[in-house]
Amino acid sequence: MVLFVISMAFEEIGIGSRTVLIAFSLTFGALMLGMALAFGLGGKGLARKYLERRFARDQYPEEPSKEREDELSPL
Repeated sequence: MVLFVISMAFEEIGIGSRTVLIAFSLTFGALMLGMALAFGLGGKGLARKYLERRFARDQYPEEPSKEREDELSPL
């Protein structure tokens, strides 16, 4: 908090005109990286199950006349 106040004071003086923008960018980037890691690690089990089913179907194909629908596809 103290660093934020000091950077705001420097910006008002004109010394650090882009300090707040850089600080916001770093904070936002760190937040997005954390969320991406949490999403990736949280979805690891779902991705494993999907890939295991997919590889099992490719290894042991069903009847060729049956159409298979992708389970994760919304269409």
